[in-house]
Amino acid sequence: DDDLSGHILVRDMFMIPGSGEDVPVLPGHSLVIAFAAQNFNAENGHGLDLSGADFEIFDGEDLDTDNPDVPNMEIFIKSSKSFSFLHNRGYESYALVKLPADVTEESFIADCAFTGTRSFWMDGSALMEGSKYPAGSYLVPNAWVVDGINCGVEEDYGNPAFNASIDAGYTGCGTVDKDPERFGKSALRKSEGGKLVDTNNSTNDFTRDATPSLK
Repeated sequence: DDDLSGHILVRDMFMIPGSGEDVPVLPGHSLVIAFAAQNFNAENGHGLDLSGADFEIFDGEDLDTDNPDVPNMEIFIKSSKSFSFLHNRGYESYALVKLPADVTEESFIADCAFTGTRSFWMDGSALMEGSKYPAGSYLVPNAWVVDGINCGVEEDYGNPAFNASIDAGYTGCGTVDKDPERFGKSALRKSEGGKLVDTNNSTNDFTRDATPSLK
């Protein structure tokens, strides 16, 4: 859609609590945001200890387990009524966005809803053409995007989620769909001279299938 040249399309947005200036990330430091702030290493001997994360994404008592020692992210918009998690085959992309001060959840939903259409193609045939995007899809102007990362696997990589002004490449874990070797790995940003590499091209900026930094 023409709108996507100047926007990214989102369906879930989580927000760090506060005014936008309450949680500074100092040079050389980072934030750990966990979908589940648990010690997975204690549970299975292989996972990461995320019990000391800076923030946790908590979907509510009916769906999720809350770590009371870790502050929760605020749910700005969420398309699914289920609990949130990272796509375990790396088919979703991620962006860090700073909203203008006058944008509220209500104004965002009213002003940024996406009403475009989409088509699914396989082997040259349209399986679904001109269908409306699901409710809960929203456009975020590229000007609001601090950084974005296209993700995917080599075997099935098609159109990038974000255009080249946000990310001219892509990264991820595994080379084929449902790659059995993808577990326990990460897409890790490279560093040179004590600084993170950020050329807005994730193909160049990240090491695929890397050992997670928290390990």
